[in-house]
Amino acid sequence: MILLTQNLSALALGKHLFKLVSVGAVIIASGCYSQALSRPSRSVPSQSRPSLQAPTMNKFVKFESLDVGHSPLEEGFQSEPKAIVFRNQREWAKFWASSSFLDMNLQKRPAPAVNFDKQMVIALTSGSRPTGGFSVRVDRIEPVQNGQGNQWVIHYSEIIPDNNCLLTQQPTTPAVFVLTEKSNVTVELKGEKIISTCSQ
Repeated sequence: MILLTQNLSALALGKHLFKLVSVGAVIIASGCYSQALSRPSRSVPSQSRPSLQAPTMNKFVKFESLDVGHSPLEEGFQSEPKAIVFRNQREWAKFWASSSFLDMNLQKRPAPAVNFDKQMVIALTSGSRPTGGFSVRVDRIEPVQNGQGNQWVIHYSEIIPDNNCLLTQQPTTPAVFVLTEKSNVTVELKGEKIISTCSQ
């Protein structure tokens, strides 16, 4: 009987201690929570990612080839690459009037029609060559800015025949004409040479 009473007393004491520990844990937890609320919140600066932009391509000048057939530029000797810009009808007509080439009616060809209100013509030659088989083409026109203002760099290719090509044995001056939007820019030439292979 005495042992049973001692066990009941110990059980009651254990329950009382458990309540005290539980209450203490609640108080501690409440204190930590209230302390966390009372602290001023620190705003973490957001690290803004740099906006990714697609690389912009160079804005090349639009142009189209102008098929003029035989031109006065091909008749003279040109010691080096050359570009001529025609911005009005008077210059264009004077250029064609200088030609010595006559058609089947023994007449000089009229200047090809161009709307000089909106367009201009750029004539380009890579220079005179000792034989036939050479040609020239405009690859792109790149607008640039320098200390002298706006400028167009005309990138062109000169096509050169290799040793296996059958060539006419007379000097030629390959030329090409292109139409562009009208502008007062100056032009500069930048060329490269491409060898054209001929089968044996």
